[in-house]
Amino acid sequence: SVQASEMDVGNSSSNSSAAIPSDTFFAARVLWITISPFILIIGLVGNALSLCVFVREPFGKSSSTFTLLGVLAISDTFVLVTGLLRDWLSVLLRESFAAFNASLWLCSPVELVSMSSMYSSAWMLVAVSFDRFLAIRLPLQSRGMRTPARAKMLALCITLLAFTASVFMTFMKPNRRVCFSQSLSEVATWVDVCAYCLLPSVLLFGLNGAML
Repeated sequence: SVQASEMDVGNSSSNSSAAIPSDTFFAARVLWITISPFILIIGLVGNALSLCVFVREPFGKSSSTFTLLGVLAISDTFVLVTGLLRDWLSVLLRESFAAFNASLWLCSPVELVSMSSMYSSAWMLVAVSFDRFLAIRLPLQSRGMRTPARAKMLALCITLLAFTASVFMTFMKPNRRVCFSQSLSEVATWVDVCAYCLLPSVLLFGLNGAML
């Protein structure tokens, strides 16, 4: 009887633990479906308004910071459209997006744009912080460096490097059969994390701390 009771307890605990993930998944899915559109709309409207301000005269031609922020608004918009919107639709329309992700010639361009825009956004933030660091710490010495033309060249270099890294990280996946899969090797995964998150975060903390 003791063994039977222990088996009943074990079965009930396993059943309850199995029910928790399904309930959690359902709640997370509902929250994702309902909240994501608001985040998407706020982000798109905010980026559009910011871009209208950053490209206006005389700011667009007199400030390197406004030039970089304008490019940042564009890359953030691509992140929202190819990242958040795609993820939202993939949860809302799971079967359709499963077929879309399995069609490499259709989803590969979207994956490249998504990864490129994420890399660009992260490093464009670093560029903006570095620009402000020069303006605060070396205002006279950096005046000739901080021009809109050089800011555009810097933004172009960041975009090209981000696209090159995205091509490398996308097509180096072994046995790649679907898009947006996490099938990178351990070394490539760490390179991706460092390039997209860790290194930009360290530089942002350092540059912003140096401006205090």
